[in-house]
Amino acid sequence: MTPSFESHSQSSSSASGYWYSITSSDSCSMSGRTRTKSASSSILKSDLDDHILDNVSVAHFVEHVWGLGPAKVSKILDTQFQLPEDLLKEYLHILNNSTKQEFTLHKPFRGISRALLKSVCDHFDLPHTVLQTYFWDGNGTTYVSHESRVKFKKTSSSNAQAMVVKIKKGSHHGMLKPDLLEVCIPVDNDNNPLNPDNEDSITNAEIPTWALARAPVKFKKDRKTVTPKLDTVHEGKETGTGSGVGTEVSSLLNTDGMGNSSGFTQESGKSRNKRPGSPTLSKELRDAKKQRTMATRNISLDELKLANYALECLYAGNRHYVTGIFINGVTFRLWYYDHSGPMRTVSHDFSQPSGTANLAAVLFALSQSNMKQAGFNPYIYCLAGKLDVPIQTSTVIPLTKPWPKMKDLCYKFTEGNKEHVFAIHRYISRYRGINGRGTVAAQVRHALIGEMFSPNLYVLKMSWQFPNRKHEGEIISHLRKVLPDWHDHLPDPLFYTKITAEELAMPKYNVYNAMKDSATPPSNHIDDRDLHVIATNRYKHLWEASDIEEFKQAFIDCHYHAFQTGNVLHRDISENNLMIYLPGKTDKLEEQDVADNAEIATKKIASGPATESKSVEITEPRVRGVLNDFDMAVVLGPDGKPTTPSTGDHHITGTLPFMAGDLLMTPEDRAKFQLKYPTVPTYHLYRHDLESFFYILVWAATRYDLKRAAGCAFSRARR
Repeated sequence: MTPSFESHSQSSSSASGYWYSITSSDSCSMSGRTRTKSASSSILKSDLDDHILDNVSVAHFVEHVWGLGPAKVSKILDTQFQLPEDLLKEYLHILNNSTKQEFTLHKPFRGISRALLKSVCDHFDLPHTVLQTYFWDGNGTTYVSHESRVKFKKTSSSNAQAMVVKIKKGSHHGMLKPDLLEVCIPVDNDNNPLNPDNEDSITNAEIPTWALARAPVKFKKDRKTVTPKLDTVHEGKETGTGSGVGTEVSSLLNTDGMGNSSGFTQESGKSRNKRPGSPTLSKELRDAKKQRTMATRNISLDELKLANYALECLYAGNRHYVTGIFINGVTFRLWYYDHSGPMRTVSHDFSQPSGTANLAAVLFALSQSNMKQAGFNPYIYCLAGKLDVPIQTSTVIPLTKPWPKMKDLCYKFTEGNKEHVFAIHRYISRYRGINGRGTVAAQVRHALIGEMFSPNLYVLKMSWQFPNRKHEGEIISHLRKVLPDWHDHLPDPLFYTKITAEELAMPKYNVYNAMKDSATPPSNHIDDRDLHVIATNRYKHLWEASDIEEFKQAFIDCHYHAFQTGNVLHRDISENNLMIYLPGKTDKLEEQDVADNAEIATKKIASGPATESKSVEITEPRVRGVLNDFDMAVVLGPDGKPTTPSTGDHHITGTLPFMAGDLLMTPEDRAKFQLKYPTVPTYHLYRHDLESFFYILVWAATRYDLKRAAGCAFSRARR
């Protein structure tokens, strides 16, 4: 059930890199490849550049993403907030001292942020106790990961070696050193919250995992020569606020590394490209301005680091989106990432009047956002009851903060008057990427409210699909209806549902609509994605077949009958989607499987040597080959064409090593091919799936060792 590659009509080399970056699974044959940092950055940058919603206002962002009411936003932007002068001067001194390392900016910024938050609370007559989050600071030396909460510091070669050993034992993904992470204030052993104003207290706080991070922060220390003026982008209120420091400190700074290309100066707010007195711009200047406008979508390497932090947060599996703050000197901008792509605000200078007010709005909105507004999956709950008693509504508790223990969590979905609860056993597949389907698959146990949990395991899969894409559950139901003799070889959904971006109130959808009605409408269209959820039986992979006969049977069972009779084109034939199902065995809990194996071994020992008269016959369930993962499939019409049109340039789909060769052409080569062979369709054909079956046969013949119990170890193809 591995997430598959969706071609973006780009070169196959670029696509290849991204296929590896987004595919993550528990399968041995399709995991474990590492890439260089430069390759990862190039792939991620290309992906983000193509889908960004840019130049969003901070006011729109804090209102539609973090849920701060428009009245409060306006009140904050209209208010004069005083920054602590000593902390700001310390920050500026570090910024302009080339001997100071970047992480030394963290402490004064944390102090500035805390002071601003308290000022906003005072402005609204709120107690400071409403501030339940703080910026965790690793001082540039602390690794954050998914599995380990142990601090690693590069202080000696022995420590560095210990870090490497830890990575080998646990997950090698996600070992990054974020600058700051906004997290919930932890509590001590007596359940008392730590004091964020006490430096010793927060320095010794437990290291968060990516699943607990609410928002990452990335700093860039501009070490360029000091210039007398500061270029920044201003929006909203230009007067009536002040930092208490003003232009006295702005002359110390240079922050044009943010990539400001608005064409506006701080002093006048007028275009610096327009000649004085000239009513229009010359063609040369218009072209230059156009180039600068296009350049705003270029993402710097430092911003890519922030995107990598966001990627790890998404990979944790408990998020619908992630927000982040990028700080370049004294200018900042906000970022948002979901699986339809990112969005980015204009930048502000927090040492200047309007920038101070905007930073105050940002910090307060982020601190007051609830779990859903902070990007966490609203369908994840804490399961307070035991699994061996009927589940009650009172034991399925909404989360008020990220929960560290995965096995205490469950998913809850409503279907009519039924409430389905899925207790998480473990995640088996998570999407390593930002834009795309974002598939997350987990082994779960199922129960309806008022009933017992199932003794066997199911797989719950969640993915983000384009609105015009038919739900996988609908396609499977259609196939099971028209292919009654093939029920054993098709998935049998326990539950499925679709939740639209509008129903989820996804922030990017709302921001885009708000911008359409504003004075600065968005320059590009965004593609929404709907959340598709499906629960099916738990299967095992093709390469886990125990012998050659089992393998051949599974391969035959998974052949083309579903396409030929059911009139459905799968479009993603790969080794990960040809599965084996043994009822009562592949869906067992691991501990039950171990217990059963031990019982069988005991019976064999008790029976003595294996003879014809004394051997113990162990009856195994009949092996079924199952064609799985229909989320990229299409129903064909009488003319052989898909009944649902493809969305944009995403109509070429598949898992890269098994895709038909002519699907991997670049857009330029495809255009030339169409000129030469105009009758060849541009959409996915039946023969493309057959070609994928052939590649699986070649792959299996060269990579599988079905005579060995651990065939998976031999099937690593990415060496």
